[in-house]
Amino acid sequence: MLKASDISTVVTGRPSGHPVRALKTPLTRKCLELEKEVTDQTLEEIEAATAGSLRKAVQDGNYDEGTFMSGQIAGMLTELRPCADILSTMTAEAETLLKTAYKRFE
Repeated sequence: MLKASDISTVVTGRPSGHPVRALKTPLTRKCLELEKEVTDQTLEEIEAATAGSLRKAVQDGNYDEGTFMSGQIAGMLTELRPCADILSTMTAEAETLLKTAYKRFE
């Protein structure tokens, strides 16, 4: 994830009605290729290829066969931080902004 750039994610699954944004991997590229000509057979191939892909990504770290779900801003991540640290920073920044805005109306 930390190596991602602004063009490192793709959306797959639109033809099946289950779109998912994920990092570009060999699996997501294969899905996109199969989705170019949607038939019942290609949908079955996609289903077979992606079965267990989230587990393969999360538990096994399998880059080739895993689905690493990610948002569009993946390329903006520059460091790995604990969630509590992120929330604490966001809360402190929000409090500062609110105090500044409140002082304008005093």
